[in-house]
Amino acid sequence: PMLIEKMIALGCRKENLMAKVFGGSSMLETSSGLLNIGERNTFLADKMLADEKIGIMSRDAGGNSGRKIMFVSNTGEVFVKRLNKQQSA
Repeated sequence: PMLIEKMIALGCRKENLMAKVFGGSSMLETSSGLLNIGERNTFLADKMLADEKIGIMSRDAGGNSGRKIMFVSNTGEVFVKRLNKQQSA
């Protein structure tokens, strides 16, 4: 994947990379099968990370509520606030 290639080109060592996975909720009440985009997205993220041998150090994925994510790039900290249906709309 392009992001990993760019990070390596900038000097990252692939064996030091770790991932945090967020999102993938089913926002539509009728989400199933092909319409379950959130589940498909997290499945794809997990597969791509496994293929690249990048470990997942934390995750907050799935369910049926949206999330507001704040990422602090210089520390790697992530703050997650789960949103109810009214906040997500």
